[in-house]
Amino acid sequence: MRPTNDIVIMGGGVIGLAIAIDLKLRGAAVTVLSRDFQQAAVHAAAGMLAPRAEAIVASPMLDLCLESLALYPGWISKLEDLSATSTGYWSSGILAPLYAPLDRQNQECSGSPPDLCPNRVWLDRTAIHQAQPGLSRDVVGAWWYPEEGQVDNRALAQALRLTAEVLGIDIQAGVAVTGIQQHHGRVTGLSTTAAIALRSTIS
Repeated sequence: MRPTNDIVIMGGGVIGLAIAIDLKLRGAAVTVLSRDFQQAAVHAAAGMLAPRAEAIVASPMLDLCLESLALYPGWISKLEDLSATSTGYWSSGILAPLYAPLDRQNQECSGSPPDLCPNRVWLDRTAIHQAQPGLSRDVVGAWWYPEEGQVDNRALAQALRLTAEVLGIDIQAGVAVTGIQQHHGRVTGLSTTAAIALRSTIS
């Protein structure tokens, strides 16, 4: 590992590579230690970008998800420009079918401030079965969340990897961290399966 690296990231999945790319664009020298890129969680994800359709309750977590959703188009555009490949991002909107009468399913928003009730459109039984043929007869309607969407998670993983390579990020593939050394609550070194040892230069 080059001694000039400012930051080492453990994990070469979506989060690890996204952080590495952003840091590199800010001028940092970054190394990513990736145990097995093909086993990253992104390869098994569904690719839904749907915090409201997934009924995340009003909380700091929901705030984070909504902010992330708003930033997604710009982030994806940057990745696709740098990697010259598509991520399969589609601001398609998301349907959330319901199996019970609307008044029972809508209680969570009853009496809540308007900003806690998501921007959504109600589709009744006729409308939802016309919009999405093949649904169960038990579906009585659906909420349509036009601001949500999806991404091809495998294409996203590939775009991240290509972007990292284009930017010259040092990716150590097939390397797992086996130990973390600490001193007075600070990380001072790493041990890995590739016999790479990193020692902090910060006293």
